[in-house]
Amino acid sequence: MSTVNFQTSEYAIPVVSTKEFEEEIKLNVQYAMATGRWDKIAPLYGHGSPGIGKSALAESAVRIVEEITGEKAVLSILDAPQIEHTEAGYVVADINSADTEFPEAKFFRNSKYPHPESESIHVFVIEELSSASPSQQVILHPVLLDRRLGPNKLPKRTIIFVLGNLVSDKGHVIDIMSPVANRCKHMIVTPDLDRWLAVAMENGIDPEITAFHRSNRGSRLAVSDMKAYGKGNYAFFSPRAWFAAHESLAARKMFDKEITTATLQGHVGATAAIDFIAYRDTIKDAPTLDKIFEAKENELAALVPATSSDTEANARNLGLTYYLIDSLSQYMVANNPDMFPTSADANNSENKKSRERNAHIWKQSLLFMKEIAAVWGNSIAVIGIINIRSKNSSLLGCVARFGTPDIVAWLGSGSTATIEEYKVLKNMLLA
Repeated sequence: MSTVNFQTSEYAIPVVSTKEFEEEIKLNVQYAMATGRWDKIAPLYGHGSPGIGKSALAESAVRIVEEITGEKAVLSILDAPQIEHTEAGYVVADINSADTEFPEAKFFRNSKYPHPESESIHVFVIEELSSASPSQQVILHPVLLDRRLGPNKLPKRTIIFVLGNLVSDKGHVIDIMSPVANRCKHMIVTPDLDRWLAVAMENGIDPEITAFHRSNRGSRLAVSDMKAYGKGNYAFFSPRAWFAAHESLAARKMFDKEITTATLQGHVGATAAIDFIAYRDTIKDAPTLDKIFEAKENELAALVPATSSDTEANARNLGLTYYLIDSLSQYMVANNPDMFPTSADANNSENKKSRERNAHIWKQSLLFMKEIAAVWGNSIAVIGIINIRSKNSSLLGCVARFGTPDIVAWLGSGSTATIEEYKVLKNMLLA
């Protein structure tokens, strides 16, 4: 069982990363499954700044529940500020509707109100409680107090989460009434760099952006103190803002437009935009992927940026190395070159030629990462290995051939690679 190390904030609430918050979710679900005491677990309230990915935690909760229980979980999201008073003073749900699993209900983002007698596992999320008026909080109080919305109880196997911003975030935040707040377990959620990078890679975020954040260790990923932003500072950096910045970057690259500080400043603010443009200048002379793919094996080492005794130069070259790794990873994940021959290839020279080309790309990519490991160490090279391996298990045989302890240890025994894959890849690397 993992241990969550909490920091202490000015709000006297523990400060955790998104990863640690998910660990808390996991612990709650494991406890509920082991004891059946679903109704005794206090709702987990995740406070956090705008754009850090709080809403994504709802989907993470569903994934965690399903992984632990082996059952399909149902997500119900209630927008707290959208609740209105009804004649009866509560949210209306027609329990007698034709849908016996999800009665028709107002104010649910996905219109899924869990039926009280449902036997499914439900993840019930109250979004933006911090923006709900006192009268709206009164309506929701029974949910947190005795797991009841209006006259209807929630299903027994329901786990409740609450999400909202902090007062210091300068959003439309209303103080939570003490009876409501006292029903929850509170945590301030902050972005986890590794988690964000993994999601960014999966979504094809420009390697210039991901490598920029690797090189500065996430210092420009999310604003740590919104109070420092004065009136009128509408643009600030956050995980969500960087995703939007990617699209602006992609648009300008597509139509060959100049990329300047102003390109990103409207998304992430002046400080982060200036730092990003400065980083781009350090990678402008990076070798292209085509140059890496076409280089002879004994030429690959010369393409790897060198370490330096000069701190500034070393940091610059490390940032360039991160960019090369992420560029290569993005290409391999996006294109997923298929190199394993099929019976149809015997009669199709084009297929055979294409697979031979793909095999060459795999070989060059992995040998280049091996050269990076030789210069910067396995801990740096393994970033690219993890990025690719997350999408293509055929990498295992290649990496096992490297013989680098950190990478092999991370992969375990490599037993998930088939014998056929291993033979092809081993021969490829030895060719």
